[in-house]
Amino acid sequence: MTIMQTVSANLGNRKIKIQHDGASQITIFNEPLEEPYEHTKRRVINEVPLLQNIPMMDFQAKIAMLFRGPLTLQGIQLPLKGNFEVEIELETSRSLDELPLLFVMKSVVDGLNAVVRDDKSICACSIEYKNRKTKPPLTKSPDVLSVALFKRIGKQRRLIQAADDVSIYVVPKKEPLFLDYENDALWSFYVHDELDSIYDALRTSGMSIAGGGPIKLTMNFEGGVMDKDLDNMARVYFRLLEKLGLQSRDVHRIDLAKEQAGKDCIRITLN
Repeated sequence: MTIMQTVSANLGNRKIKIQHDGASQITIFNEPLEEPYEHTKRRVINEVPLLQNIPMMDFQAKIAMLFRGPLTLQGIQLPLKGNFEVEIELETSRSLDELPLLFVMKSVVDGLNAVVRDDKSICACSIEYKNRKTKPPLTKSPDVLSVALFKRIGKQRRLIQAADDVSIYVVPKKEPLFLDYENDALWSFYVHDELDSIYDALRTSGMSIAGGGPIKLTMNFEGGVMDKDLDNMARVYFRLLEKLGLQSRDVHRIDLAKEQAGKDCIRITLN
């Protein structure tokens, strides 16, 4: 039987409750934090010049093409509306140091933005890593990617389109380079401040994550979360887990989900 410890963290003038088992389970009873968009952090508008990573943009355009073409041929109007789930499988001879799963997931989801209305419509997403024991010839990609898009209908889901076993060079999410250097001081750090308070409460009460894998990471976000980006919330709490000892290279599967609920909380499990 798992014994859960209850602690509290000070966030400004209020306290939040946290439960953990010291090693693999954390529940934070608070509104899930979300990584702000870069333009939001800088309090500027979208006309600010930036330089995106070109290989990443090319990869995302290919993801969009894999879905947009077949759906258009079926006469389906894009972008799709509703709530969706995404499943990703990555088989590669490259290491997770080169392909951290959360950032591969983010890159694939950004590619699907040409198909679904926006990131907020994705309410569940999973990604799994499988290591290829033998390296392919230099003329072939070391990566094979499968992506499936489902539409959520109540408690059920229906497959919309899948791209299976696609030989494609995968490029994880890269942050853009902003060209308005004078605005660097306008960044907002409120998310980082709250995260530090949660980390301090967990660390001082004995929570730590042992090294070694493979690890399956599950994050469930509950409350008024349907207007928040799933992957952006996950990035916030992944940083928390890294501070507690998690190594990105040990995470071989990630399952994310968000659900409307009366009370806010974040449930994290490592198996």
